[in-house]
Amino acid sequence: MQIKEIPNEEKIAPTVWTVDKEFAYMSGGDLTSSDLAKTNIATGKQVASTELKGQAIHMIEHSDKLYVLTFIHSNPDDIYGIINVINKKDLSLIETIKIDDMMYSSDMELVDNDLFLVKTSDGKDNQSNELIKINLMNKKIEKITLPFKSLSDMHVHKDHIFITQGDIQREPTEKKIAKLHLNSSKIDVFTTEIENYVSYIHEDQFITSDGTKIQIYNLDNFKKEKEFKLEGDESLFTSFFIND
Repeated sequence: MQIKEIPNEEKIAPTVWTVDKEFAYMSGGDLTSSDLAKTNIATGKQVASTELKGQAIHMIEHSDKLYVLTFIHSNPDDIYGIINVINKKDLSLIETIKIDDMMYSSDMELVDNDLFLVKTSDGKDNQSNELIKINLMNKKIEKITLPFKSLSDMHVHKDHIFITQGDIQREPTEKKIAKLHLNSSKIDVFTTEIENYVSYIHEDQFITSDGTKIQIYNLDNFKKEKEFKLEGDESLFTSFFIND
């Protein structure tokens, strides 16, 4: 493996970033605004930059566009999110989509023409149990109510989205997993034996860890198939990866 460093000309401390075949895109800032920069991976040269309103939290690249979620905190009584639809070529702003009553999102995924956001907390910083679905063609916003709060991560797999329960401060939860059927909007709920601090879906299995164990569940019925104990200090646990 060769490592290549890419200069950060704007001196952005990125909170979000993504890449395509030719360019790296990174964004970061404070509560009021975020810088967005585009850098050529081969040459290391920055080719475009712009400024977005609000604090950048998530960014997804797809085709010729970037979708950047920022949060606007200028009015404490009206905190909301904005989906900034950006032209990847020159980073010009194509349009914005406002999402009311939202302070934070822990995850964002694009499925065909629909953008899904985990609404972790509302505009008053109360825990939420809503998944936000935005149709990027007609701009329709749908709120999907889940049967638990403390929403954490999303995993898109075939015709389903799996949403995990997890507290940002790692306080105990009910260890729930919601399985949203995209074709019918039906929601199934499962419970794992351990907290889902970090999880993946790999080869039709749900793989999760609480820092002390790794457990593997069958995706169809969520029965536990395997378990591995980890060695080390769980207080230092941040993540794990799967080596194919």
